Amino acid sequence: MIYLVSGFLYRNPEHKESELISVNEEFKDKNPKVARKKAFDYFKSLVEVLLESKGITYQNDKQAEYDLKVFFESNRIENHPILPHVSYNLDNDKLITISFSTKVKPDYVTKTGIKFYNDEKIIQAFGYQSELLEERIINNLQIEKK
Repeated sequence: MIYLVSGFLYRNPEHKESELISVNEEFKDKNPKVARKKAFDYFKSLVEVLLESKGITYQNDKQAEYDLKVFFESNRIENHPILPHVSYNLDNDKLITISFSTKVKPDYVTKTGIKFYNDEKIIQAFGYQSELLEERIINNLQIEKK
């Protein structure tokens, strides 16, 4: 089993899509509990570094998510370049997740090295509308225990 910490955040308050913070780290160990702990430690260190950049001390996840909204909420919506009645929120993919996969090899690797696993299950999320993933996370945590 491997654990992944991945996602995108805005680098600065200008919310430029060309200047995103990209996170894509894998954690493997013979003991899955060790890999899991490494992933969560890395995740927490990311949050702490972001808070530190704003001069804020970590209190709890909910407060940290509120304090760090500038990194994942631009409130910008763009219209589709061809379909005039279609628009999309630029913030939809601005979050950091922890997930696991039972596969050792990825199903797909992008040219930039981002790895995708078809059986990947998200077990933690931080960022834009992460609360929408709560039910899925609860189900995935039950799968992880098996």
